[in-house]
Amino acid sequence: EIQGVIPYAVCAAWKKVKYLRLHMNGLFGQLPSDISKMSSLREISIFGNYFHGAIPKELEKLAKLERLDLYANNFSGNIPSNLGKMKKLRSLDVHDNDLVGRMPKEICENKSIKSLTSDCLGRSPEVTCECCHYCCAGLPDMLCVDMKTKEVINHIPGGGKSA
Repeated sequence: EIQGVIPYAVCAAWKKVKYLRLHMNGLFGQLPSDISKMSSLREISIFGNYFHGAIPKELEKLAKLERLDLYANNFSGNIPSNLGKMKKLRSLDVHDNDLVGRMPKEICENKSIKSLTSDCLGRSPEVTCECCHYCCAGLPDMLCVDMKTKEVINHIPGGGKSA
């Protein structure tokens, strides 16, 4: 298990890293905006940590990114609309955070995204999303639903496990 913050210097030094898989550790703090300097990244999988604050808008600069798995952290605020500009992004999972508002139309209109998951289920969903493939609800319900089949699911295709 790795604990602590991701140092900014690491982002600049790891320019050729393709897969950043740091899930289920004790990482905390804000996700450094300098992560955008890791220009070869195809996947960011940091679910199950304690990251907080806003999702960095600079992630848009990661032109090769295909999978962005941020679920089960403490990210807050709105989901950045510029993530919708990422042409290669196939999977975006932001459920089980403290995000609020509406899923940006730019993300909904991005046809490359085949798996989109947020906290858009329940009596008072945190995120309003008409385009999500999978909607989840936090406590006390703790479940995710495939919005096409309306089935409760335990594993989100292209992403991590549901809450």
